Amino acid sequence: MDPVTLALTAAKFVPQIVGWVKGSGSKEKQVADKFLNIANTIAGKGDDQANMDAISADPALQLEFQKAVMADAHVFDELCLQNTMDARRMYEKDDGTADEIANVVIKYNLAIVFLLVGIQLVAVIYLAESAALLAVASNIIGIVIHALLKERQDIINFFFGSSLGSKIKTKAGLGK
Repeated sequence: MDPVTLALTAAKFVPQIVGWVKGSGSKEKQVADKFLNIANTIAGKGDDQANMDAISADPALQLEFQKAVMADAHVFDELCLQNTMDARRMYEKDDGTADEIANVVIKYNLAIVFLLVGIQLVAVIYLAESAALLAVASNIIGIVIHALLKERQDIINFFFGSSLGSKIKTKAGLGK
């Protein structure tokens, strides 16, 4: 199994792993290798798959793994931040296409979300007799709405910063 997929199996013990691996962009394999190294230190089997199997089978090892990963949380956060910084540097070089995409997403995604909410309401009315079909339609619409709103949030975070907490820390002299 490739390192990224294997590292993602550890998300059942530490859910943040998914965000760290997926948020690290081109450094995805590097982040996954760090998790697998932690698993090797905890389980000591030498083989990545054997380490993950040992951790999966032993609650005490799971707890040790969780503690070790969370002790290095700042390292994983830093790798994700570097990925964002790389994206911003790339944006500075060629911002035309990114601006066009961002403009389309910001202009149209919210309208599409409202349209999907309307479709959902119509589906509730007309598919009331078929609970299974209504459930499938609702799930698909919910997934699409979530993705559209996430796109908007990512663009807003990219252009305006990620959080008020970061700004407060910066003003207090605790962040960069």
